[in-house]
Amino acid sequence: MAFRYMKLSDEHYRHVLLRFGDFFEDFRCFVETSKELTEELGITLDRDDSYTRYLVRLFVIAEETTGKKIDDPRCDETIEMITEVVNDKNFNRYNSAESGVPGRMYEAYQTFVGEGLTID
Repeated sequence: MAFRYMKLSDEHYRHVLLRFGDFFEDFRCFVETSKELTEELGITLDRDDSYTRYLVRLFVIAEETTGKKIDDPRCDETIEMITEVVNDKNFNRYNSAESGVPGRMYEAYQTFVGEGLTID
């Protein structure tokens, strides 16, 4: 699996962000409100906007490496795609997925989709 440098102005990045805008906003709100639940969740939360940026990047990487479009950010197929990216040794080497913000963002994503939460 090869990974590329991605700017926030990247066309695919912007397309994914717009396509799942509501999901990413719900995720951002979840992370923001979950800061009070860090002990219960067992994760350390950083700035919610950085989590959202990392998650958008993961979606882009998953689509580019698999050649598949993500239809539903919460479905099992998407979760498997994201998990495969995060577990890839090259991703871990360049993005510190096992520790740091990418790892904590992934744990927050797993918790978020696992709970099936939506923010009204």
